[in-house]
Amino acid sequence: MILKFYLLFRGTISTCCSFLLHLFTILALLVAITATSLSLQAQSRRVDSLTGLLATSLPDTQCINTLCELANNLLAYKPDKAQTYAQEALQLSEKWDYLEGKTQALHLIGAIYWKQNQKNKSISYLQRSLQIAQNTDNQIIIYKSTSFLKDYYRAKKKYDSVLYFYDINIAAEETLFDKDKARIIKALADELHNESLKQKEIEWLQKENYQKAQIIEQQTIIEYSLIVGLVMLSVLGFVVYKNYRQKEQLKFNKHMEEIGDITSHQLRSPIASILGLLNIYNRENPADPENELVIKHLDESAQKLDTLVREIVKKTYLS
Repeated sequence: MILKFYLLFRGTISTCCSFLLHLFTILALLVAITATSLSLQAQSRRVDSLTGLLATSLPDTQCINTLCELANNLLAYKPDKAQTYAQEALQLSEKWDYLEGKTQALHLIGAIYWKQNQKNKSISYLQRSLQIAQNTDNQIIIYKSTSFLKDYYRAKKKYDSVLYFYDINIAAEETLFDKDKARIIKALADELHNESLKQKEIEWLQKENYQKAQIIEQQTIIEYSLIVGLVMLSVLGFVVYKNYRQKEQLKFNKHMEEIGDITSHQLRSPIASILGLLNIYNRENPADPENELVIKHLDESAQKLDTLVREIVKKTYLS
């Protein structure tokens, strides 16, 4: 009798958990659709405000940055117009010898040509952007540019170039991953540096249409409300799941605490290298001479991965 009651109770709990998870999924989907729509509206508003800002008197570097930001916002749905702004930013950057603006403009033009399926033109601009980014240690542009370049040379079956840009891409990703504090400091510095730009943008919005500014404020409140709602739903789903799998989660957390320092960074590099090398391995022609270089790199990455795994196992059992 007790066993039957226990089984019935356990089945009821499982059904409730399943219902809550399905409800959470549906609500999250609705919130995501609404947020996407609001995001497109916000992007359109951003383009309007930046366009209006260009009509004001801006310092040289701020004018270039505004043109690049406009091109970036228009890239997804108006590439031709985005290219016009990016070309103008490039011309001004070369005129005023502004390397950061030149790097961004070159990368944007390359991305626009890539989207238009003009790969040869795209690679020319991306390589120029990468060269300047390496000289100025712009890791974000290095990462973005090499992402395009390795895909381009992989399609061309130039595997030496693929490996070269893949290594640079991985290194840039690791650098960006390990410099959270530096990015926060830079973001704060940029915010302070562009304070006057933001102030002019606000003044233009108020001058253009006070009522429109009020509508934007209301839509911003709605957006934040949706985000808060999504966070609350996420917390609810997490609490339900945590209560349902408490013992397994505690055990998992214990192991993650012991080996987290090793697995957080060091395992990513050999695993990413192995996955990338497998993608470029010529399965149709195993005798391809390029496969020897791929196998050599696979062996090196596997040896590195084996060493890390042994170290993790050793630390786990010692603890």
